[in-house]
Amino acid sequence: MDTARPTPSARDAIVAGATDCHFHIYDESYPALPNAVLRPPPAPISDYRALQRRLGLTRAVIVQPSTYGTDNRLILDVVQALGPANTRAVAVVAEDIHDDELARLHAGGVRGIRFNLSRPGGPGQDAIERMGQRVAQWGWHVQLNTSAQVLRELGPALLRQRDYPVVVDHMGHVPATALDGAEYQTLADLLRAGATYVKLSGFYKVSAQGAPHYADAVELARRLVEIAPDRMLWGSDWPHPTESAKGNAPDDAILFGLLAEIAPDKPTRTKILAENPARLYGF
Repeated sequence: MDTARPTPSARDAIVAGATDCHFHIYDESYPALPNAVLRPPPAPISDYRALQRRLGLTRAVIVQPSTYGTDNRLILDVVQALGPANTRAVAVVAEDIHDDELARLHAGGVRGIRFNLSRPGGPGQDAIERMGQRVAQWGWHVQLNTSAQVLRELGPALLRQRDYPVVVDHMGHVPATALDGAEYQTLADLLRAGATYVKLSGFYKVSAQGAPHYADAVELARRLVEIAPDRMLWGSDWPHPTESAKGNAPDDAILFGLLAEIAPDKPTRTKILAENPARLYGF
């Protein structure tokens, strides 16, 4: 670990209209799935508001976690609590959801649906495509939380479709030590094809070098930005449920400050933090 380098600072990265495109809220007053694997401690709206103030963020996109399954009541309530002018949501839905319910979700601020492909037994490519076609009428996107290997398997089908945007969580979980590997190449090819966005988030998920600088993950992110700066997004992944469960939650200000290394020029950071989210989520 390189301790001689300056610690990244949030004030080095901030731009006007900065958007957090990936965070979660956990509230025990909303029932978790009985078989939920991930059950982090409460992470209330008040704590997230404090994070927004600390980092200087003005817009937010809450993402439905696996903990609550297809019960999207919490994320809809968060949109209202944080302010529907500056907050959007990404839901998880059942394939047999009625169009009237999709319309209700849209009115509540939902702008995409998420598929968690990180566990066995998840939906296949056919189900993703069917749902993608259905939500395209609302201008929504499909968000994928998937391993790098599964993303590689999905790559050919994703490259063919142009009917809706695809958003890949956490830099596709591509190992930052394998930038010459097939998984990285799949992600790069998807970006070059023009219908895929990538979230610069979850640096601790892909880095072998670790905190506080995550230098290998920064290099991965830098390469992705060079390929498609107009389709990069940033997300805090607050409250970092997988890391918090291990007692290893990162410093959010340091994570945000890494953007100043990834995109040193302000116009590119403005695309990542403000312009790209405004286009994708309809701010």
